[in-house]
Amino acid sequence: MRKKSRRCGVIHQWAVLFRRLVTSFPQPCETIVPKFNLTIPHNYSVEEAKSRLERFAESMKAKFQDQVKDMEQSWDDNTLSFGFKTLGIKIAGEMTVEEEALKVTGDLPFAAAMFKGKIETEMKEQLGRIMS
Repeated sequence: MRKKSRRCGVIHQWAVLFRRLVTSFPQPCETIVPKFNLTIPHNYSVEEAKSRLERFAESMKAKFQDQVKDMEQSWDDNTLSFGFKTLGIKIAGEMTVEEEALKVTGDLPFAAAMFKGKIETEMKEQLGRIMS
């Protein structure tokens, strides 16, 4: 009898360990999406910074019209929500104009995750130019 109870105890321990392992992984309905998060300082009023950002968005739309599709943008107070598709990849986010900085946040699809550094560097450079 003693051997059987020890064996059951070991099996129970393995079952508990397996359950912990399985529940530590993200559930299938959860989505882990890479994010980008930038802060670009500026010395303009909020209204001037918004105006510069609007002009920048229009120039980017015209400049990359053959490479970017489904471009969307809408303002809600000092936050510009944007989205576009390039090379079949959807990129979306928000740009919030604050007193001394422009905050840019958004999601990157997994297909673009390997380019996250390049995307952030390019955004920081382009937005830094219009806010300097």
